[in-house]
Amino acid sequence: DDKYDADDDAATETQRKPQQEERPPRVWCLDPIDGTRGFLRGGQYCVALALLEGNGGVPTVGILACPNLPMDSSSNNNFDNNFWDDMESDNHSQRGCLFVASQGGGCYQLPLF
Repeated sequence: DDKYDADDDAATETQRKPQQEERPPRVWCLDPIDGTRGFLRGGQYCVALALLEGNGGVPTVGILACPNLPMDSSSNNNFDNNFWDDMESDNHSQRGCLFVASQGGGCYQLPLF
């Protein structure tokens, strides 16, 4: 019988064991502009960086840089529109922060500028 049977090929494929790829023990993941729409509008966005470790890719270090996020959310400044005011342009210390976290080490907010 010279007939081609696609079911035979499919059965053979499912019986094969997938090759396990050897993964590096550590992988850095970078999202250069998380929140592209916010970035394009001059609003909120961040740069995200993470260190993934082990075969399961467990996140052990994470860093978010948020240039437009107020460092002090309790301030009286109006940051609701997420855009830079003329008054802010001379003093970048009002906005911009880093969030740094590590597995077992806590999470910290630091000024970006």
